[in-house]
Amino acid sequence: MPPLIFALVGKTGHGKSMTANSLSASDHFLADDGFESVTRDISSLLYTVESGQQFLCLDMPDVCDTRLALPERDTRMSKLALKAPYGLDALAFIIRKVRMTEEEFTSISQMEALFGSDVWKHAIFVFTHCAATSAKLEADLAKLGEEHILNKAIQKANGRA
Repeated sequence: MPPLIFALVGKTGHGKSMTANSLSASDHFLADDGFESVTRDISSLLYTVESGQQFLCLDMPDVCDTRLALPERDTRMSKLALKAPYGLDALAFIIRKVRMTEEEFTSISQMEALFGSDVWKHAIFVFTHCAATSAKLEADLAKLGEEHILNKAIQKANGRA
């Protein structure tokens, strides 16, 4: 059985590498809570869970940075295509649970532009730095309203959050 391939994307400092370490039960991915990003290139790890299923985890540097020059973003996306030439089984969009700025909203809206309209079939929203129960998180999301960009994106992803 081929490995399931997933990538973690999101803003710098939102916890992509730490989430990758948690999912893979490893310390393979360089994670730091300093002021500078430590993920400079795609980092990957093939690992096997107890059931025998293999996963290939791809930890991405910030491709959603609105200040990122187009050629650099294209280079990062090209490197992803090389690591997963047959595509991704899942795309985990990592979001730090804080008051969101316009930049975070823009990064959510860029998902489709970066990965194509089928991205929502594979998208999973993961909230980090969040001590809330799932019920509290659902209530917080409901307060934003159905028309909020975050809720619309989660709806497009069939509620995978």
